Amino acid sequence: MPPKKETPPLLPFYDISPTHPRWEIALDESGRGPMFGRVYAAAVVLPRDPALFDTTLMKDSKKIHSKKKMKELAEYIRAHAEYTSVHFQEADTIDRVNILQADMMCMHDCIREILSKTAQSCIEGNTPSIKDVSLIIDGNYFKPYSVLDESTESMYMIPHTTIEQGDGKYASIAAASILAKYERDKYIEELCEEYPELKTRYSLHTNMGYGTAAHLKGIQEYGVTQWHRKSFGKCK
Repeated sequence: MPPKKETPPLLPFYDISPTHPRWEIALDESGRGPMFGRVYAAAVVLPRDPALFDTTLMKDSKKIHSKKKMKELAEYIRAHAEYTSVHFQEADTIDRVNILQADMMCMHDCIREILSKTAQSCIEGNTPSIKDVSLIIDGNYFKPYSVLDESTESMYMIPHTTIEQGDGKYASIAAASILAKYERDKYIEELCEEYPELKTRYSLHTNMGYGTAAHLKGIQEYGVTQWHRKSFGKCK
């Protein structure tokens, strides 16, 4: 039997050129596909010094099956990343604007928060420029994000790159995927604890809102809840 092929380590950054931006903001989402609940997005900026963050710990969140491990990694990311941000949109917003636009709203909220945090370093005497920032996003679509460049008094679109399966290629995107999934899973679990019928009727504690047979059977028997996405499939 041939030896098992080892998975290559994730790359720490997309831009490793000598003129790389100071802050490479990585973004990913969790919860675009489910029929229930919020969609989440997370942004992560890793330190450029490899001694400050162990990128070998990172992997695509879909490959992490232990809740304990997911929590440990989320805590590590929050403690050791340079900046992190997590935002969400509720099901009613998803129904109103569609899931793609709700996802973009989450990501833009994350970027806005990260930029606010980088601006704080300006107050602390380490003056940044908006041109010190770039974006890398998991997937093949992103709604451009523009901000006022005070040096030119004009709008500046932050450069962005979309990367299909980026959470399996770059440690920073993997870190964002872990934070987004951890927070969404925690939200579902907390809802199920507060409203046990979400477990007994829809098995949400195991399907996390996806359209499994048990979930669809629950919708057929009991109808949808206030948290279901009314624009999705059997929820319509």
